[in-house]
Amino acid sequence: MKRTPIIIISILVVGLVTMSFVSCDLAGATIDARIDSLLYDINYDRNNAYLNFSSSDTSDYNAIKDGTKLLPLFPTNGIPYTRDTLNTSNPDAVTTTLDDTGIIWGPKSASFMMIKEGFTWYIHEMSLDGSKIIQ
Repeated sequence: MKRTPIIIISILVVGLVTMSFVSCDLAGATIDARIDSLLYDINYDRNNAYLNFSSSDTSDYNAIKDGTKLLPLFPTNGIPYTRDTLNTSNPDAVTTTLDDTGIIWGPKSASFMMIKEGFTWYIHEMSLDGSKIIQ
């Protein structure tokens, strides 16, 4: 009988630890996490970069998905691309500066219009140096 409380406490602890890991997924992606995910995909997993954009609200979604719209704007010789501090105070105008490892591409000012779908933020539009590149 003395082992029963220890087993119950152990199960509760395992459950709480598991929930702490799962809760990040249940909460969805924040704006910061979405922009970081885009940069990660541009740098290391280019085939998945389209997943950072809203499939229902981004007109260029299919062109991003097939790689003809976004990826040519980020040449592979500039990898890794990095960002400066994000200003996320207005989801319709999230701003940062993007840069590359070389001196030929950046730095460039970037702005993102974000859209929230459920608990997750996605990119709706993207501009570089004031020119809209994704809509």
